[in-house]
Amino acid sequence: MQIRIGTGIDVHSLQDGEELIIGGVKIDSKYGIEGHSDGDLILHALVDSILGALALGDIGKYFPSSDKKWKNADSNIFLKFALKKMISLGYKINNLDVTVVLQNPPIQSYNQDIRNNLSLLCNTEIDRISLKATTTDKLGFLGRKEGIAAFATILLIKDESLNPTSSFKARGLSAAVSKAKEFGIKKFSIPTAGNAGGALSAYAAKGNLESYVFMPKDAPQANKTEVKYFGSNLELIDGYINDAGKRSLEQSSNLNLFDVSTLKEPYRVEGKKTMGYEIAEQLNWNLPDHIIYPTGGGTGIIGIWKAFQELSEIGMIESDLPKMICVQADGCSPVVDAYLKGKKYAELFENPETIAAGMRVPIAVGDYLIINSVIESKGTALKINDKDMVEGVKKMSSKEGIFCAPEGGSIVSAAIKLISSDFIKPNETVLLLNTGSGYKYLEELTNAI
Repeated sequence: MQIRIGTGIDVHSLQDGEELIIGGVKIDSKYGIEGHSDGDLILHALVDSILGALALGDIGKYFPSSDKKWKNADSNIFLKFALKKMISLGYKINNLDVTVVLQNPPIQSYNQDIRNNLSLLCNTEIDRISLKATTTDKLGFLGRKEGIAAFATILLIKDESLNPTSSFKARGLSAAVSKAKEFGIKKFSIPTAGNAGGALSAYAAKGNLESYVFMPKDAPQANKTEVKYFGSNLELIDGYINDAGKRSLEQSSNLNLFDVSTLKEPYRVEGKKTMGYEIAEQLNWNLPDHIIYPTGGGTGIIGIWKAFQELSEIGMIESDLPKMICVQADGCSPVVDAYLKGKKYAELFENPETIAAGMRVPIAVGDYLIINSVIESKGTALKINDKDMVEGVKKMSSKEGIFCAPEGGSIVSAAIKLISSDFIKPNETVLLLNTGSGYKYLEELTNAI
């Protein structure tokens, strides 16, 4: 799941004798607006918020006020342009919050008409559109009835859990299995906390290949079931993923299996790198200020950072690289603990316990690469407890209609904490990556309600 937030602001002078249009609705007033096109400041602010969320600039970049052909133009032309850009990049408006600042004329009686029109124009449910009007207590040029302003904030979401096996693990394993088959390899092994085993099993089944999956006994039931249905050989292990890793290594030697565990071969990272490519391409090569990522083994954050560095080296990135933010569970946080202590390598986390199976990784093979990504990008790392993860799942599900995994819940709560601490500033763009579906955690999330 990728979440982007954009803010737009538009200010115009008031004058007598001109038509006043706000949110596509004609307002009965002796005042009019002096400015760009028909001066619909709500639509202008909305266009800026959409383009801003997509890192594509503002309305003036595409429709400069110096160009006479836009004089008295219908502002809906500009909105349609921005919406077309948004849709082409795979996004939709999930929430719209608009504030109009003016002393006069009062627009409360037009609230419902404006919201109805915005709902129609943006193809967004009306209960997801908020419209407020406020004054400046007669302060400044707005208070002197010399002008009018509008502020619009939107939330855009792109969901990563829609991959073939309902998690980001499909990206890495599709590349690893495809390349291995090209080299003539036919038998695979993997230790997994859950989703990686499902992804390997699916792609091995499609390629008519043999797979062996080693999974902790307390992994989500959905992962155990899908592995069996894909026809893989499943062995449940007493312990954690590192214990599964030891058994996988042992059986790989005994049965001549190719080990595709984290960073044991190069192509899983290359597959994960496609997340970085996709983010850059869909955002027109302008990256967000922050990317918040839930971390277990860490190949996702490593792959994304690798993609950005490579794109930057060949001149395809037009913006600064984002700050990479590593999120781990409070009950299993070896990488975050190492980062906070200023260490390059993590220590084994004893007795890990968290609802997020993908984060229940007591030691990460690529710990130093994760930490390097955070340091090089000037990002940070933090821990989220299970209660806040579940609250994050509730927020994402109830507000956006996306039933995310606990890992996704962790990044929602992490974003709230980082905004509260002012690490994320109000004018910055943030991208959240949900790595899996809540449907893989039905039993665990049912018990957590």
